[in-house]
Amino acid sequence: DRPGSRTTGAPRAYNPPVPRGWAAPKAGRQLSAWSVGRRESCLAESGAFQSLAEFAIALAGFTGIVVVFGRRGGEFHPVDRFRILGALVPSLCAAFLALVPVGLDLAGFQASTVWRASSLTLVSALGVDSILTEVRRFHLPPESKAVLSSRLHNLFRVLRLSAIFLGLLNCTAVFVAPQAGIYFFAALSPLVVGATIFVRTVFVRPTV
Repeated sequence: DRPGSRTTGAPRAYNPPVPRGWAAPKAGRQLSAWSVGRRESCLAESGAFQSLAEFAIALAGFTGIVVVFGRRGGEFHPVDRFRILGALVPSLCAAFLALVPVGLDLAGFQASTVWRASSLTLVSALGVDSILTEVRRFHLPPESKAVLSSRLHNLFRVLRLSAIFLGLLNCTAVFVAPQAGIYFFAALSPLVVGATIFVRTVFVRPTV
């Protein structure tokens, strides 16, 4: 308004001059920029994997207690040593595998990358565990092998191979897209193996 002029009614809002060629950003562009800055987690099943990790760590802790109290009675029987390692290693493996997708998700990877990388880690970890188990069983004395259940050992073999197959299926995405359910059941298998061996370590004592 010019000086000395009289204004009537409500004061007018000040509109700054707009340069030529400039256009206001669309709402879709603002939303996409906001979503990039605030990426939501693609791991909606983090609670299930955290529970799996907690159970696995608890099993490893109970196995450690058995080791501490078993040491007081002298040296371990070869069967007990085989069973303790058979319960401790799979439980730690299950805890590690449960936390792998959580860590990859926190690192900002996409969902498909999270499950592919996690499944590849699972296949590698279970493969190494299976080989080490067979090597340790091969070096047991013949009388100790007679104490161990062959049926249960073969069942564990099938369970490990099934988990490895599920991991490969999830990693390659040949038949189905990589998903959390397949990985969860595959990561659950070493916990089942470790818990079963732990129960036999406590309640089924070697007789030789």
